[in-house]
Amino acid sequence: HYQRQERFAPPEPSPEPSPERRREERRRAERRRAERRRAEQFQVQARSPPPRSPSPPPRSPSPPPSPSPPSSPSPPPSPSPPSSPPSPGERPIQSDEVSSTTQARPVEVIIVSDDDN
Repeated sequence: HYQRQERFAPPEPSPEPSPERRREERRRAERRRAERRRAEQFQVQARSPPPRSPSPPPRSPSPPPSPSPPSSPSPPPSPSPPSSPPSPGERPIQSDEVSSTTQARPVEVIIVSDDDN
């Protein structure tokens, strides 16, 4: 039932006398159906990658622009210039101004190494 409908309509009831025009229409219908099927395949591919290929498709709809979160800015260009501020009290002010996370990170590392010792 459903398959018969998808196939070309039987030529016998066609009122058109010229077979050429009928052939052209049939070709046009075929092309339209092929295009629609191709478009459907495209949509399916774009929505979810084929399961047989483990690697993700190169043309993913929206690839993550940057893996690093946007909230934390790039690390400061000079985290600790040893030549200018030798005193440790001056340095935290600079790093604090840039981002507190950079200040907290080394402290965590120190704690871990202390635990190891």
